[in-house]
Amino acid sequence: MAYTLREEGYPKESIDSAKHYSELYFKYVQSNAEKDWKQLRAYANTITSRKWVGYLDVPETPKSEGIRWWRSNKYDP
Repeated sequence: MAYTLREEGYPKESIDSAKHYSELYFKYVQSNAEKDWKQLRAYANTITSRKWVGYLDVPETPKSEGIRWWRSNKYDP
């Protein structure tokens, strides 16, 4: 995702923000902890209006399809 955003001409600040979101996302995928879900949703709420948010998976629920897929495949970044 960072490479794509860079190639699309997004500034470093946008790329860093998207990377931070991805870190929170996969932290929740691995932990399944409510505190991590709340942290992910809070940050998601701050980036929803950003132009590049479409490059990310922003789940509406803690058991969204994307979250379940990553867990079932035991993804480990």
